Amino acid sequence: MELNHHIDVYGLRRRVFNHTVSKTYLKLKEIAQFRTYDEGYQRERDLEHEAKIIEYLKTSSNKYLPDIIISVRHQSINFAPTNNYLLSNSDMYIKKITSYNMLRLYIWDDNAFNNVRIIDGNHRISAIKKLLEESPTSELADFEIGVTFIFTQDREGDYEDELALFYYLNSKAKPLLPHDYLNEATENLSDEKAKSIDWWMYVFKTSNTKFTNMFKDYYIDINKLKNNISMACDYLAKKTPVDDEDGILDNFFDRMRTLSGDGDIIPLLRNFIEQNKLYNFINIFFYLDRLVDDIDKMKNEFIYFYDWLKNEANLDDFDDFENLYKTYKETYVPKDFKIFVAMEFYGRDKYFNAIERAINKVKDDTGLPLECIRIDKLQKGHTYQIMDEILNQIQRNGLLLADITNKNANVYLEVGFAMGLAKAKGMENQIMLFVEKADDGSANVGFDLQSYQQNRYDYGDTGDLRDQLEAQLLEYYKRFLV
Repeated sequence: MELNHHIDVYGLRRRVFNHTVSKTYLKLKEIAQFRTYDEGYQRERDLEHEAKIIEYLKTSSNKYLPDIIISVRHQSINFAPTNNYLLSNSDMYIKKITSYNMLRLYIWDDNAFNNVRIIDGNHRISAIKKLLEESPTSELADFEIGVTFIFTQDREGDYEDELALFYYLNSKAKPLLPHDYLNEATENLSDEKAKSIDWWMYVFKTSNTKFTNMFKDYYIDINKLKNNISMACDYLAKKTPVDDEDGILDNFFDRMRTLSGDGDIIPLLRNFIEQNKLYNFINIFFYLDRLVDDIDKMKNEFIYFYDWLKNEANLDDFDDFENLYKTYKETYVPKDFKIFVAMEFYGRDKYFNAIERAINKVKDDTGLPLECIRIDKLQKGHTYQIMDEILNQIQRNGLLLADITNKNANVYLEVGFAMGLAKAKGMENQIMLFVEKADDGSANVGFDLQSYQQNRYDYGDTGDLRDQLEAQLLEYYKRFLV
């Protein structure tokens, strides 16, 4: 079948190592006639990659495609020095122009493509085909692209050479990494020029400038800063919708400036920097920014997630944080909502039941994920030292609820430990004291705790204990209900 566009080109002829090669140019409408292949040594077709090539050709003001490398393999090709026609048949001919060291390739029939294989450029040709099928009259049809033809006889050794060349070209190329763009891409391009090249480039460039200004004072080693920021910019650029009509980026940068200077966040920021993981710090915040509207809630969510990663999941590598976050949401109760109950348990089950009912009532009323922890009911799956675990739980949980009735020595130890811990951290005590009072209103409280506020409930009256505890918990947790 005769071609719509005959291919008649002259190319510079050279002997490159063990190949006869000709370099030339073809119009896109000519190259679109070549057959693409999914079989043989070609890698699996990547439709997303093809779509990006089409979008690039449609929108970029700096159009350029790398040379396509094509094998013309025919058993009748004759490389004899005295022979002017390498090949001549009813489909095409290949002729030497000896005086200029050139070749003329003339293809007029579709059957010629039975002897043509794409070594490098299968996706480019496929994208060009689709583009011109969608827009046959596109001005791009007459744009030219570089083509390298490699001529071989159809022998076993030639095919093996062709196969080796394919794998070399497609497996040895080193992809650009994010930090490879921290040169002209971020220093010499205007924002508008970066945007005209590629949206990813624009987001990468603008993000790099903002993050550098935010975090440069934390770094002495400028290369570590650059590498971390480049990985963060790459993540943002891939996750930000093209043209960002909702202003996701600007909103995030505003929040990031505020949060990176927050007193509760700075210690965590320093931890990430010490581990050379600043990019994780930025990326996790960007991920949360799209899930949590309120900046204070986003801050708390970051703190809770980091606590879960470090203390429950026991992880130092957070690169898979998107999947880890899903697990965290299914399993984690934040420290602020864990209530450790310290009391004398022997013979006082009805009092603990009243405490537990009060906690569950507040949990239902507020929607907060409150969790009541009682040491003798704690399941860890292994043998442990009870006192060591008590102290560990006090450190790991937000609120200590202590019933100091009967001046139990262990309860007093736990209260003292919690007070000392709060003092060492420069925090207010996160402790509620309850004690059963006598008919005259007095309570038997040790000297060390007499000056601290106590919630005194009526002797034997678990309802009074429950009511007082509900009121105290609602007051304590109202800051989380804003």
